[in-house]
Amino acid sequence: MIRFKYVSLSFTNNIFDSQCGITSKVSQLVCMNSNRNPNSYAIWFIPKNKKFLLLEEKIIEISQFFQGIKFIPHVTLISNIDCRQNFLLKKVKRIAKTIPVFKIYLSEIDYSNEFFQSFFIKVELNNHLTYARKIALMNFPEINHDFKPHLSLAYGNMNDKMKKNLKEKVQTPIKFFKAKELYLVYNDEINFKWKIIDKFLLEK
Repeated sequence: MIRFKYVSLSFTNNIFDSQCGITSKVSQLVCMNSNRNPNSYAIWFIPKNKKFLLLEEKIIEISQFFQGIKFIPHVTLISNIDCRQNFLLKKVKRIAKTIPVFKIYLSEIDYSNEFFQSFFIKVELNNHLTYARKIALMNFPEINHDFKPHLSLAYGNMNDKMKKNLKEKVQTPIKFFKAKELYLVYNDEINFKWKIIDKFLLEK
């Protein structure tokens, strides 16, 4: 197991700032070379309590091999949403009322060449998550990108050989977490900041 000195992440005014020293110029270049909207909203599931802390610690460990970007452990339900915030709050609240509490299962470590899906844990696309995605798309039919559920452990650039070596050393810290809430999040990928706008309880 890879071990580093643990540094706790913190929320300030609900804004998560990586404070990683990466210039905006680099971040803008990353965003221009992808299909992502660098300033948009997303809907997340976030683990809680001890499971959140375990994943948070793993992200801090692994970020040191990449660009050092630190972020909130999460599974994205839908992203790249470009709407007014007040309108989105009503929508997400309505979506949450139609999705029952369920478990999100994490499987193996994997990696890709995408900056924001560089090193991650695969998420099982079970019936509950498929249903949640279906409900989300019904409310945002303009979103048409592929759904590859995952929980990121690192953002950044690294060659595949190094990722492969890292994959052999890293273990998934938890097997599942219970999705109890939907989070509306504002993504500022120019400055690597993520702001939680609000959260809504799922149906029990």
